[in-house]
Parts: sequence; structure tokens; C-alpha cells
Amino acid sequence: MQRGKVLNFSKYQIIEFLKTNAYSLIGVLFIALGICLGLSLFDNFKIVTYLIEKFFSLYVSFRQESKFFKIVLYSFLKSLLLFFLMFVSGTTLFGVVTVPLTLSFCGFFYGSAVAYLYSSFAIKGVAFNAVIFLPSSLVLIVFFIFAARYAMIFSLNIARLTLPNGMQCDLFLQFKDYSLKFLFLTLGSISAALVDGLTAVSMLRFFEF
Repeated sequence: MQRGKVLNFSKYQIIEFLKTNAYSLIGVLFIALGICLGLSLFDNFKIVTYLIEKFFSLYVSFRQESKFFKIVLYSFLKSLLLFFLMFVSGTTLFGVVTVPLTLSFCGFFYGSAVAYLYSSFAIKGVAFNAVIFLPSSLVLIVFFIFAARYAMIFSLNIARLTLPNGMQCDLFLQFKDYSLKFLFLTLGSISAALVDGLTAVSMLRFFEF
């Protein structure tokens, strides 16, 4: 061991990493916040409990009665709606606020669903979440976080153009790039729908509710 050698943390460029991934980290933060709120507040609102119970009943019955491709299509169309809402939010001045709130809503819904599974079905609920509900949700959340990042950046660029001394840029080129990124992410989210279909077809028969 060399004497006098000091570990230099600057090489890890932590600050640069935070700056580069700030919007992604904001997305993760709001998703996590929504999940925590869903887990802790599930029993406090009867309307939330009712909606989650209804959702779970439809979720299981649809997948028990449907074939693989029907499940994949239905799952993808649901995520497509959220991508569209996020895309539209990113083209407004308020996207910096509405997009994180959308992520929090998704997190809250997932957290509430997990709380319902755990409180109503105990070990069976834990297994159902781990084997069927979590895999596709986790894949989809990753795509949502990246989509939210681009939406917040584009919304912020629009807001900067409205300032007196705002930067001048070709908004059309930025919108083209923004649209292409969203298109790739939306198409990529088909992988989450495929995971949903595979887990439902292969594993759902082991659960009875």
C-alpha cells in the first residue's frame, strides 16, 4: 500500500452525473413517492379501495379468458394512452409539472394495487405481485421514466422561449427529435405488453382467487 495516497472522489463525477440525469432522477423520485403514498394510504380512501378491487377482478378475469395476443394488444393500448398523455403534456408550458404528477399517479396506482394484494391475499398476493404483476409493470415504468425525461426537457425548452432573453432555437427540429424519441419508447413498451402476456398465459393458472 502506498503511503500518502488519497482517494479522489472527483473522478466519479457525481455532480456531473446528477446534472446529466436530473430529469430521470426526478421521474424515479415521483414514481417512488407515488408508490409510497399508494402503499400507505390505500385503506384511507374507500373510493381507491373500490377501484382497485374492481381493477383486480377485471385484470384476472380478462387474462383468464383471453389468448396471448389479445392480452398483449390490450396491455399495449393501455400504456399507449399514458404515453400519449405524457407526449401532449410535454408540448405545453405546464409539462414540467404535469408529467411528474402523471408519474406519481402511476406509482400511486401500482402502490395501491400492491397494498390490496398484500392485505387481501397475504402470501398469495406477494407471489402474484412478484410473478405476474411486477415484471411487466417494472419494464413499463422504465420506459415511462425515459419518456417523462424527454417530455420535461421539451416543455422546459418551450418555457424558455417565452422568456424575454430566452435562448433561440429551431423548435421544429426539437419537436421532430422529441416525437421520434417518443415513438421509439412507445414501440419499445411493447416488450412490457409481451411480458404481461407471457406471465399471464404461463403463470396465472397457478393462482385461484
